[in-house]
Amino acid sequence: ALDALDTRRDIWIWDIERDILTRLTQEANASDKRGPVWSPDGRSLFYSSTDGGRSALLRRAADGTGVSDTLVEETAQQMAASTVSPDGQAVIYFYAASSTANYDMKVVPLAGPGTPTPLLVSPRAERNPEVSPDGRWLAYESGESGRVEIYVRPFPAVDAGRWQISNTGGTRPAWARNGRELFYVSADAQMMAVPVSRDAGNAFTYGRPVALFSTSALYTALIGRTYDVAADGRFLLVKQPPGTGATENQAIVVVADWLDEVRQRLGQ
Repeated sequence: ALDALDTRRDIWIWDIERDILTRLTQEANASDKRGPVWSPDGRSLFYSSTDGGRSALLRRAADGTGVSDTLVEETAQQMAASTVSPDGQAVIYFYAASSTANYDMKVVPLAGPGTPTPLLVSPRAERNPEVSPDGRWLAYESGESGRVEIYVRPFPAVDAGRWQISNTGGTRPAWARNGRELFYVSADAQMMAVPVSRDAGNAFTYGRPVALFSTSALYTALIGRTYDVAADGRFLLVKQPPGTGATENQAIVVVADWLDEVRQRLGQ
């Protein structure tokens, strides 16, 4: 699932095996739809829509049937759905009330009245949250140290601990589907991998970041994560073609067999 700009920005679904790209959102309004996030069962997509200084979090059936369901509305300049809890019961989004405001996070339950509540709010920008596959940890990026780094907190009790994962700058965290690695983009444009685990007492433990491959061509003009990691380990990246500006066309690139290249570089 991705957002793409045609006459307006909409949510599309790309069938990777068949090379078929299908528009999901068909509403006639002029609002921009961005940042699709899958539900754990693959039946729904969550995305944000921004129009005239107001933003909304919406849900749509992934098969294109029915209409989009509005879950939350905010008076916000920017808003993005970011992650769905593995049990499918809550969505976390981040937003900025104005063009000069920092990003904060809220969580909205998908059952009951669906009232959003603050999750992480601070004087520094905190965005791109990602819940681990086991639902126990929240990875995100924050500028609290004066430089944007990757952090992990327990979820949903985010005040029960905090660990800094990156050490030279980092953005756009993503968990491996098996929960054993955490990926992010470093400040020097490298895709980094950090091994993570739980010790005997179920405490969060992690190793040193290791560079996998260069992300120098990764499109980073958007605030959200412009890559994803498939269940089989493939990376899919939104790549900006050489010689084009940030407002021109981008392409999706699949990075396969990256582990073999890492092993060759390490002499294994």
